[in-house]
Amino acid sequence: MPPADAVRQAERMRGFLEDVEGLARSAPPGRWPRLGQIEGTDPSGTVSFVIDDQGAFVTVYLAPEWSENDDGLPSALKAAQRNALDKLNVARLTFRRLLGPSPAPPASDDGFRPRYGLSRTTDYEELLGSWRTMTAESYQRFYEYERRGAGGPVEVSGPAGLVRLTVDNGVITDVRLPVGGVTSERLAEDIRAALHEAGGHHG
Repeated sequence: MPPADAVRQAERMRGFLEDVEGLARSAPPGRWPRLGQIEGTDPSGTVSFVIDDQGAFVTVYLAPEWSENDDGLPSALKAAQRNALDKLNVARLTFRRLLGPSPAPPASDDGFRPRYGLSRTTDYEELLGSWRTMTAESYQRFYEYERRGAGGPVEVSGPAGLVRLTVDNGVITDVRLPVGGVTSERLAEDIRAALHEAGGHHG
C-alpha cells in the first residue's frame, strides 16, 4: 500500500489532468487555452509552489505548522516546484495531443507525443506508476528547450537574509536556510523575494 501522502498527491494529479483535458475539449481547434496559475505541492503538503502557464514563479507558501528545525524543508521546496513544473509539462503535452501543436511552438518542438495518459484506475499503485511513466517520458523533452540559452546557475538571497537559493534557469537546485527562530511567513516572504530576484536572471 503506498504512503497516504503519495496517494493524496496522485489524486490531486489526476484531478488536475482531468481539468486540463476538460479545458482542451472546450477550446477551439488548434487554440491552446490559458492555464492561469498552477500550484505544485510536496507530498507532505508543507510547501505550495505556484507558477504561471509560462513556467514563471508566482508565489510560494509554507504550512503554518512548519518548524524551523525541519531538515526536510529544502527538499520539500524543490519537490513542490518540480510538481508544479511537471503539471505544466503534462498540460502542454495534453494540449498538443488533443489540440495539435501550439500556435507558436518552441523552435526545438519536434512533435513529440506522450505514449501514455494517466491511468483511470482506482488502484493507487497503478495510478502512481502511470503518472511517473508519463512525466518521466516527457520531462526531459520539456527541459531540452526550456534550458536552451540558459546562463548557468545563480545564487540569490532574500532581503532579510533568511534564505540563500541556487537557481539554474529558474529551477531550484540548492536551498540554505537559517538554523532557527524564524516563522513560516517570514521565511516564505524571504523565499518569494529571492525567487523574484532570480527571475531577473532567467534565460
